[in-house]
Amino acid sequence: MLLDKDGEPRSPEFGELPYGHETAHLADVLQRGFHFDVGTHKDPSSTKLGELVESAIRAHHQDDVVLIHVLTHGVPNPDFYGMYAIGNDGERVKQADVANWLMVCAERARNGPHVLFLLDLCGAGEAVRFDDAIRRTKAHRTWIVAAAHAGTGAFDARFTRAVGHVLERVTGDRRPGLDLSSGHRFLPLDTFARQVGTTVTDLADAEGRAARQTVTGTRVDIAASDVVLVPFFPNPRYRAEAPAPRVVPSGSGYDRQAGHFLSAASGHPVAEAGNGLFTGRTQELNTLFGRLTGEPATLVVTGRAGVGKSALLGMLVCTTHPQLSTVATEMTRPLAVPLPQGRMAAVTARELDLTAIVVALGAQLKGARDARTPQALIDAIRRHGEQPVLVVDALEEALDPSAVLTELLLPLSSPRICRLLVAARSAESVAGLPAEPMDLDSADPEQLRDDLEEYATRLLRRLPPYSTSEYVSARAHLAAAIAEALTSGERSVWGEYLITRLYVQHIADREPVRDEAAARELGRSVPLNPADLLDADLSRRPSWVRPVLSAVAWAHGDGMPSEVMPAVASACTDDPHLRPTDEQVADILATNGSYLRRMPGSDGFVRYQLFHEGLADRLRDRSRAAAVFDALISTVPGRWDLASPYVRQHALDHARDADQVDKLVLDPAFLLSGPPEDRIASFEQLGDRAAAQVAVLKAARAMPDDIDPDRKRAELAVEALRHRSPELAGALSGGLRPIWHVALPTGRDAPESSRSTPMLVVTGGTSRVEVYHLSDPPNLAYSYKHVSSIRCVATARYRNENEILCGGNDHSISVWPLRHVSVPRLVLKGHRGPVRCITSTVVGEQTIAVSGGADRTVRLWDLETGELLDTITTYDGPILDLAVMKPPNRRKVVVARTAHGTHTRDLLEPRRTRENQRLQKDDAVLFPLADDNAALITIHGDWSTAPSRSAELRVNDLSSHKLMKSVRQQGMVTAVCTGQVAGQPTMAVATSDGSVWLHGLDSDEPPTSFPLSVQARGLALTEIEPTARVPAARSIAAGPGYGGTVLAVGDRDSVHVHHPATSWSVTAAHETFAAVQVRPLDDGAVVHAHVVGGRAFSFHPLSRNALDLPVPPAAPVAKDRDWVLTAHGAITARIDNDGALTAGAHRLVGHHGAVRCVAAWRWDGRALVVSGGADSTMRIWDAERGLQLRRFWLPAPANAIRASGSTVLVDMAEEAIAFELREEHL
Repeated sequence: MLLDKDGEPRSPEFGELPYGHETAHLADVLQRGFHFDVGTHKDPSSTKLGELVESAIRAHHQDDVVLIHVLTHGVPNPDFYGMYAIGNDGERVKQADVANWLMVCAERARNGPHVLFLLDLCGAGEAVRFDDAIRRTKAHRTWIVAAAHAGTGAFDARFTRAVGHVLERVTGDRRPGLDLSSGHRFLPLDTFARQVGTTVTDLADAEGRAARQTVTGTRVDIAASDVVLVPFFPNPRYRAEAPAPRVVPSGSGYDRQAGHFLSAASGHPVAEAGNGLFTGRTQELNTLFGRLTGEPATLVVTGRAGVGKSALLGMLVCTTHPQLSTVATEMTRPLAVPLPQGRMAAVTARELDLTAIVVALGAQLKGARDARTPQALIDAIRRHGEQPVLVVDALEEALDPSAVLTELLLPLSSPRICRLLVAARSAESVAGLPAEPMDLDSADPEQLRDDLEEYATRLLRRLPPYSTSEYVSARAHLAAAIAEALTSGERSVWGEYLITRLYVQHIADREPVRDEAAARELGRSVPLNPADLLDADLSRRPSWVRPVLSAVAWAHGDGMPSEVMPAVASACTDDPHLRPTDEQVADILATNGSYLRRMPGSDGFVRYQLFHEGLADRLRDRSRAAAVFDALISTVPGRWDLASPYVRQHALDHARDADQVDKLVLDPAFLLSGPPEDRIASFEQLGDRAAAQVAVLKAARAMPDDIDPDRKRAELAVEALRHRSPELAGALSGGLRPIWHVALPTGRDAPESSRSTPMLVVTGGTSRVEVYHLSDPPNLAYSYKHVSSIRCVATARYRNENEILCGGNDHSISVWPLRHVSVPRLVLKGHRGPVRCITSTVVGEQTIAVSGGADRTVRLWDLETGELLDTITTYDGPILDLAVMKPPNRRKVVVARTAHGTHTRDLLEPRRTRENQRLQKDDAVLFPLADDNAALITIHGDWSTAPSRSAELRVNDLSSHKLMKSVRQQGMVTAVCTGQVAGQPTMAVATSDGSVWLHGLDSDEPPTSFPLSVQARGLALTEIEPTARVPAARSIAAGPGYGGTVLAVGDRDSVHVHHPATSWSVTAAHETFAAVQVRPLDDGAVVHAHVVGGRAFSFHPLSRNALDLPVPPAAPVAKDRDWVLTAHGAITARIDNDGALTAGAHRLVGHHGAVRCVAAWRWDGRALVVSGGADSTMRIWDAERGLQLRRFWLPAPANAIRASGSTVLVDMAEEAIAFELREEHL
């Protein structure tokens, strides 16, 4: 019973939670399985609960690990972004606010412990949102896994029970155990959270409970250092070993390319890296090595599957690659001569697209690590001047072999800039490639027989009892007979090496023979048909072996995890109702390892592949592709974020196998379930059929992490509609469904101007950038939001349009057109540290962005494609500022400033200029001037210690080294830039009091100043070119007709019309439309289009035929008022002078900022008002009651709005969009 402070019974707002057994069980698992020092506290008061948590955080230090599990009631804190944990007294106190605990962790971010909160509270996801906010500025040492999203319930201690079950599976105390890789020291936190979420769902299903809860948690980037910093749950399978070999010198984790070549060279799964079982092909190996150490040449190795192509290339790579030769110490080596300069890059093309192959090759070559396109790779190789060896294995297994051949291999081979070695199954795969062929199918039979005999002997030496001295003679006769049978007479379908390996594996399960004659007979029995051999071997194994291996044969990427194999194996049988258990799958994987390759997945689980693609080809039954796809989708537990990472990553690959891509690409939950970058690469392979999906993902990538979820879906739905996918738009919307889109001309609403309009770009160091018209007074014109805090801003001119460049702490640069848009045009990624400075320049006809970062590099970007053109790395520290200039009689140079001085380098190759100059003053800024010049602004004074005092700013011409201007500035200078205002060179200076001062560099006029709403940390000046007003202003109309709503948009010389049955446009040459109307006509409607000069046209909305009808004058339609008729009379909706909205006697409050347009209409017997505001929202109101019914996000503020029936038509800056309402919205 709960008592109040006086000991009297009170209303039990928070009932007792009878889950002591569940808590005790979790404590036992943590203590027994992970050796935590566990302390439990039952039913503390709210204050005591808060004190216990805070003391646990403060009592531990940097290397300590603290796990805090709380099972109690949770209540949101309405006055703060937090969540109260309620003690046994039912009080809401600050000490027990989860937000307060997180702030304590943030205070100790530098020297505090690693802390993991396991919160079994209703609505605990509120704390995750708060944690996301503080993590942007604090060290990552605190994580949360919460039982439920914000505002949702947690039930029956499911979360606590699920945590215990998952941890028992980690330790192996609960079956089935988690198939964790031995390469991860700790269980990755994102994997732990996903397993807990899936287990919570399973518990709800098993108990038949309808109430669902959604586990959430702090996002962990499994590719970042977070994985290293979450040492909460040690992996019992972890083995401390030497670092895994890599073909890329830097990086961590499993390297797929290194693993492939080491495995291929080993010749058998049981061989350890560096201890090869593969032998033979010595003649071919020495031939290849000799050719690759000579003049640049192209060689192609061809042959059947299993003939030894990959093994041959693996031997070559492992014994000569500078990163692998040290670990492949016991492999048979060719001539002990190093490759020239030790330059080699090797890649297996299996399951890779062209870009991935380029990236894999470039990552291994000095000067090419930023290459993302074939041309960039070729240019980098040519610039470096060396002629590296490039090895491409399994060409025909690439996602698009023809693209790899035509766009990469052919250009690499023609200028002879490298030594190129390619492996493919047939000469047809490399048709047109000027290369020296090496066909392994045409090898000398005698030499092949000797090589096979040695290979079989080495395999048998690993096979008891043939490894013992008593079986030496039988082993020799058996190996010789196998080699003789495979090289005499009919050629086998598969290569001789693969059959040898499979047959020795088959012999391992048979009764061993010691008699020489019996050994020879056994060897001669090797089947030449690989299907017979495989079937014979699998028929002697348990019944589920073949379906499980068939499941593995469908694996994409780095392999398939065991957690999805029961479902896929069931799809590989004749009776899909049968299904192996998790334990059966685990046993099969453990006892049939000779068929498998094991690789560590980034999620901590082992991934499985068949050891040879030829086996996969045999075991994959293409007729079962659809069943396999459906089986994989069936493993998704209702939420894609809880699906296996393998399924999220490769569902699209399996959909392609099953020809069911369309079924998947319209699923918004799948589309947005993974990192946008990974999804983009997958969808781009689908070409035009997935253009809308690619556009949506690029838009999602550019959105900030903390964007309102409803706004995100609304903006992505519009993005899908812009790319002509109404089906995807409808699936994404989740609310107001966009159904029709009309793109309108850029600048159609620009003010008429005969002179340039100066604009000031401002960032306060947050994720927001604002653009002001420098009018009197300055007014906010545009604002954009980067995905992280912004370090620098600049401007560029691209295709006659001004653009804003924003460099962020997330290492990326976003490029925004200077107009109302919701997503950037480009996102430039390549820096390995925060972007500190950025500018733009023009070379020939190419507009280039030049950026400097904390990674000590200057990078050049093509502003048309977003491609990284070049990287300059010869700097002694982080780049603080930069500018591009053209000295007299010289090419353009980039001048970069570091803490040690200025550094001048040629902008483009070849870079002969290398000038360094020390600065006496640290407080200096570089900025571009007109005419390809640049200025160095130095700041002098003691403002840094006394901000109220003044500082002197000296502007020096970098070309002439002359002082251009010296000004005295009051206050602490926070940002400075140069640019053009009214055609005159100007310096803008921001100070700590929020003011901006404009100083003319060629004028003695006193500076002008104005206040800003933010303290500027970055500035840029630009000018909008003069524009003429377009006579056609916004012109939209809507009305009922023909069983639906007729919509019309007037756009200069065109009229666009939409009806549920059709959409069309008509253009009138030499005419300019001023207004459109939709009016009733008999039982339908007619569209009237009025042109400048008084003429008008009439159109039938369905047939688009011109009608000869009298046209009433175009009555002006006010966008600030409208009326609707009700049973009690007309109600007028209007926008007052102060921007507020009223409907009759009701004041409609909801918009943040001014209301820009309004419309009123009747639908389904209700009087409704729709309004569009400066806050980029559209709101639906009940006109009679004055209540807001729904809020919808728009991509930009609305300029005009019309409504009829279930359709609302909105005109925005560069587009008009129609939305469809449904009854449930209201």
